[in-house]
Order: sequence, then structure tokens, then C-alpha cells
Amino acid sequence: MSGKFKFRILMLSLAVFSLFRIAGGSRAEAADGRNAIVLEEPVETEDKYSDNVFMLTWTPVPGISHYEAAIYAEGEDAYGRGPFAIRSEKNYYEAADSGLLYLLSGIYTDTVRYRVKVRPVAGYQTPDDERVGVWSNIWEIRYTDGSYTVTATDEDFDEEIEAQKEKENSEKPEQKETGQAEKKEPLPHHFPEPLLTYLAREYGEEEPLDASKAAELHVGVNYCEYGEPTQIFTDDKILSAFRDAVKGMTVTGKEDDIFSTETYYGYSAADAEGNGLFSFSIQAGLLEGRDGRYAVEGLGNLLTIDGIMLAEGWSEYWGGYNARKDDYERSLDISSASLLDAAGYGTHCLAEAGKEALRGASVYIDWNPNVKKFTTGDPEELGAIFDALSEMTFTNEVSSPKGQMWHITLYYLNDENLYDDSAWLEFKGKCVKIGDDFYEAEGLDRLFGAADSETLRYLSEYSEAPILKPSY
Repeated sequence: MSGKFKFRILMLSLAVFSLFRIAGGSRAEAADGRNAIVLEEPVETEDKYSDNVFMLTWTPVPGISHYEAAIYAEGEDAYGRGPFAIRSEKNYYEAADSGLLYLLSGIYTDTVRYRVKVRPVAGYQTPDDERVGVWSNIWEIRYTDGSYTVTATDEDFDEEIEAQKEKENSEKPEQKETGQAEKKEPLPHHFPEPLLTYLAREYGEEEPLDASKAAELHVGVNYCEYGEPTQIFTDDKILSAFRDAVKGMTVTGKEDDIFSTETYYGYSAADAEGNGLFSFSIQAGLLEGRDGRYAVEGLGNLLTIDGIMLAEGWSEYWGGYNARKDDYERSLDISSASLLDAAGYGTHCLAEAGKEALRGASVYIDWNPNVKKFTTGDPEELGAIFDALSEMTFTNEVSSPKGQMWHITLYYLNDENLYDDSAWLEFKGKCVKIGDDFYEAEGLDRLFGAADSETLRYLSEYSEAPILKPSY
């Protein structure tokens, strides 16, 4: 064979090899050995709406629903919250073999490492193609101070995420089995029997329950689709009438097998330490059991206890409540009102009821799963929160406040000491919402220091920083 002929064969082999590399191979191969579609090198393209836009092009697969891109962004938060690593997904429906990817949108720094891959997703009729559901090869787009490079990579971020989860799980201490008491099976009934005996046997106990220990009573009125607020009673007059009523009630036997969504009244008693003693519900003059409804004598004394509202009482109550609310909102002048009075009728009622009426509070940041909700029922913390809100003021209106949306929900005993009501305040960054508008809130530092809370510390430092949530 001549040297010239050998040279031609060598050049042809190199050309074929180069063509194979340019095409990314005839097919990419997934980590599990299955074939995958080929994602070509991302190419920056012009877009009149945004910078940092890349065109993604991949191998089309006929008969699928759409393509799904997975994007992993890693970087350092420009607002000082430390490093981040966020996996996101983007669907491409219309384009058969390409789609645009808008980078740095929703990531507030110009130094980010992105990795991206694509896979075809099956629709109602899955095509007979082993590439469906298999991720393509991976490309890295790395930004450093606004300049970027594009390189192929074998570093699969999903494998890294799974490995990190396995590591965290292996490092968790083994949980010991809790010594929970075994639930007792109900005992047979011998009708007629006193209500307190019936309930005890339902709990697997022979001895009748002791109603004399009841120090707190909760009463609920429930309808087919909703329930009224739970009424809470610690007044001895009402508790005494309740104790006498349940002692005088007798269950005479099973009436029917009905489980209905009609109106029913639920009663729950607790001792002085808050431990539950017993509970039961009444519907249409019958006691609700685990296998139907039971006839009961002596029910009249229970349903006529003065001070406990049943269905008719609630209807009348809401009529008066709504009238008071409408009158308040019509006459409200926020220019001379405190923050609690200006924020709405609910917070106004809390201000009127006073610090002692506040029974719980929760603070949460909208759409930010990285910061847990703060909830407290501690009297000292609740008092500090109430004082901070009472002294907080609002000043200049702000058309577009910066930062994150967050809320405070407050649970308090209403002005008639009847049930736990609730009210809430809405904030964005360091501005409070009054009506439909936002105003600068003065005194937030005292609120943020009202409790030792990760949520409050985060709000103190980063409430005006955007949420790290990429939008591609």
C-alpha cells in the first residue's frame, strides 16, 4: 500500500471521528446504560427582553408529550445569606427540538455555576423508544463576574443531591422506640348505661369516667361544609352545669347505622393541666358512636346550658358581629389610627381585648421554604409581640416596597371571651400593608427582637432581600 493511499485512509478516519464528536456521538448514554437524547452545546442568543439567553437544542423524539430541562444553579448570595444550590425544572411544549433558557433571572448575583440536562417526557400514549424519560448529557455554563464559559461535564447534580441525602440520613442518630401506651380495645356494653360508663368502655376502661375533674370545656358546632369557631369555657357556672348534665345522661341503645354530615355538636372536656378527659358528639338528638348513632336520655340539660351557643345562637351572633365590623370599617380614618386599629377590624378587636387575650402567634414568610414558620404560645413572647405591635407606627406610603412578603397571624380570645379569634398583618420587606397600600413600618426592630426565633432573625437581616428562587 502506497504512503499516499495510507494518508487518505488516515484523513478519512479522522474526518469520521471528528464528525462523530461534533454530533455528540450517534446517541448519548445514560448512567444506567440506556440510550439518551443528545443535548447540543448551549449557544448564547439575542433576546430583546433579557440578557444571558441560551438556545438549547436536542435530539427530537416523536410522539412524546414535552421535554423537561433540569437546571442546577450554585453560587454565593449577593445579599450575604451564604452559598446556595438550587435545582429547578423547565418544560418545553411547543418546540420539537429546541428551546430558550433565560439564565441569571431570579438569581441575584453574576457569579453562578449552572448545569443543565434535558429528557423527553411521555404523554398519554408512550412511544416505544428507550430514550423516553432518560436524561441527556450535561452541559455546564459558568458565570464569573458576568463573563461565561460553556463546557461539557459528567458531573450529574442529581447523583450529588442523592448522595448528600444518603449521607445526611446515615448521620442521623437512630430513633429509639417511644414507650407509647397500647391502645385498649372497647369493652362490651350493657344497655342502658350511664354516658360516663359508656364512654369509659369505649376507651377500654371498666370504671366510669370522672366528670368532676373537668376544668375546661370546648364546644364545637359543625355543619356539613364548615364549623363555627370552637367555644372555650373555664367559667365554673358553665362547667358545673356541664358536669351535672353528663352525669345525668343515659345511653339506652343503638338507634341506627347512620353516619351523617348533618349539624352536630361536639363536646370535649379537659382537666386543669389541659389533659383530655373525654369527648363526644350529639347529632339530631342522638349520640354519635363508632358504628352508628345511639339513643340517649337526659340530653335536654346539656343542650340548654346558658352561655353555650348552638346553631341558632351562632346565626344571631354573626349578624351582630358583621354589623359591628361594617360600622368600624366605614368610620375608620387611618390618618389618626394606630397600626393595630388601622390594619383591620380583627387587629382592632385584639387591641381592645388587650395583651392578656393573646393566646398564640405565628410568623411566616411567603413562598420561602428555607425559613420555617415561627409559632409561639409562650406568654412572655406573646406579651413582647403585643407590645411591639401596639407601639409600631406607619408613615410614608411606598408604591413598590422591596423584599419578601411575610405575615403575622394572631390568635386571641375575642371580646366576649367566647372563642379563639384570629387576625393577621401583612408585610413586604419593612413595609406594612394597610388597606390596599403599603407604608413604611416604624418599630420593626422591637418586633424582631420579641422572641429568640430563627424566623425573626432572618427577617431582621434579610426581609428586604429577594427570595432566591430562579425563574427560567
